[in-house]
Amino acid sequence: MIARTAASPTLCPHFHVPLQSGSDAVLRRMGRPYTAGGFRERAEAALRRIEGLCLGFDVIVGFPGETEEEFLRTERLLESLPFCYLHVFPYSRRRGTPPPTWTGRWRRGKRAAAPHG
Repeated sequence: MIARTAASPTLCPHFHVPLQSGSDAVLRRMGRPYTAGGFRERAEAALRRIEGLCLGFDVIVGFPGETEEEFLRTERLLESLPFCYLHVFPYSRRRGTPPPTWTGRWRRGKRAAAPHG
């Protein structure tokens, strides 16, 4: 997809990508087939090859069992990558998916009060 977009005069240089988390441990618990490092490598490769690329990411916060350190890994990964926008969602159970039995969800509003920037 990177090569095709880079070579195309007609494709819009825009990727909306499901990052979900910058923590490998959270990604494993989510059942994601990639690591934060692999995500970073692909994003950086796309940015190098596609002029004017707009990257947008989906991020889930408050996944059951997510620790503050795992959350901060996501924050650090995002701070290190140039993106155009984020879609940030609090974790919520979905019909048809097995609900995780892990505990430790973030309380609503805990991060909203933290200083940014």
